[in-house]
Amino acid sequence: MGKNCILRSLWILLLCGCAASNVTSDVQAGRFALLRGDPGTALTHLQRAVQSDPNYVADFHDLQESAWTYFGRAHYGLDNLSEAQRAFERALTLNKTDSIARLYLGLTMLRLPEGKRAETGLTLDDVLFALKEGVAPRRVTALVAEKGVEFELTAESENHLRRAGADSQLLQKIKTTREEYKTKRAAVASKDRGLIELGAAMKEIQKWLEYKIAYAADGHLWDPGSRIRNGIQSSIALLGKDANLQKLISAGEWIGRELEEESERVRRSDLKRQLDDFKLN
Repeated sequence: MGKNCILRSLWILLLCGCAASNVTSDVQAGRFALLRGDPGTALTHLQRAVQSDPNYVADFHDLQESAWTYFGRAHYGLDNLSEAQRAFERALTLNKTDSIARLYLGLTMLRLPEGKRAETGLTLDDVLFALKEGVAPRRVTALVAEKGVEFELTAESENHLRRAGADSQLLQKIKTTREEYKTKRAAVASKDRGLIELGAAMKEIQKWLEYKIAYAADGHLWDPGSRIRNGIQSSIALLGKDANLQKLISAGEWIGRELEEESERVRRSDLKRQLDDFKLN
């Protein structure tokens, strides 16, 4: 291969990455779309990638994100949170050490719709007691709608309620409210899981960065001003039961973007060095 051809090939690598396959090409195109803030275009490319090779892991930078991770990030950018959650969980099934997937899974869980956190729902005994004390079924129905219920409406519990004076409207409200209540409780639980996942991801990324900077040949190129590491440390300090979720989400999203942009800067610096070395020879 002539010198001009090699130079041209290296410039192609520098500008858009080497597409060893259609999957690599789609993942790279999706990744660049995410970098320029276009998750819709990214999703089109990444949908093809996960369908073509669901086990694909990107090897063009050290973060080792899978096609599912990028696919989830595209959904996340479009506020498709349920789809994003499924994609990140799939990515972690493929690779438990995918810290970026874990970071965005935590962010996704924190952003899922939040149910009412306070009260526990009414028990079967609560509803039976109210009916037996003469509280009108209409009023009990309103209480069920307000508080939610902790119990399932089985044939046995329905018989008990009917004997206590429950009407069809109350029974239907118990049934529908129970499903809503379970959904709300699951949403509250998702916040706790989100904090756990986000905290674990930040600590993994912090450890990885420190090792990379200390021991890798290109370590000096990573986070030279310590902005990312300082941001991670500040974000870890925000974690806790009473965390400001919006502030934590913003911080986590910033870390995710900075890591991807940093990996691209490192990749381009390395390719430029290769070009410079080649020109000298």
